[in-house]
Amino acid sequence: SIIPQKTNSEFVDGPVLLARIIGWAVSEVSPSAFACKWSQGRARPESVAWAVKTGELDAPQHIKDKVDQLNLTRPEDFTAYEEGSPRHPSWPAMHSAASSASLYLAVLLDLSPEQIAETRKLDYAVASFRSLAGVHYESDNRAGLALGQEVIAQQLPEVLKRFGADP
Repeated sequence: SIIPQKTNSEFVDGPVLLARIIGWAVSEVSPSAFACKWSQGRARPESVAWAVKTGELDAPQHIKDKVDQLNLTRPEDFTAYEEGSPRHPSWPAMHSAASSASLYLAVLLDLSPEQIAETRKLDYAVASFRSLAGVHYESDNRAGLALGQEVIAQQLPEVLKRFGADP
C-alpha cells in the first residue's frame, strides 16, 4: 500500500516492482560490503584451519588436535563446497549483507508481525548457512546483516519516492 496503485490488479507496480527492489537491494549493499572486506582483509576460516594444520599459524594444542581430526588434505576440505571459499576476504559476509529482505518487505508489503518475524528468520538463515558451510565466521554474518540493513534503510526512501511513495 506504500506505492500508489493505478488499478486493482497492478502488475508493474506490484510483482515487477518487488522483483526490481530485490535486485536493487543486493546491488546497493555490494559496494559497501566489498569496501569493508578489502579494508579489513580478514582470512577465511579454511585459510586459518589450513595454516594451523601446516604449522604456519600457531594455536593452542586443543585447537591443533581439532584441526588434525578434520583430516584436511587441502584448504578447501574445510568447507562444504568442493571449490572451497571465495577468494576475497571473509568480513563482512556479503550473503548476509544482501539478506535485507526483512527490512524492505516490511516497508513494501502489509505484513503481519508473524510474517515480519518469518522474514527475519529467513535473513538469518541465509546468513548462518555460510558459517555452517565453513566459509564465514558468525561475526561476519552479524556484521553483514547489520551493514545490509543500514545501507537499505538509508537508501530505500529515495528509491520508493521514484515510484510515488511518500518517504
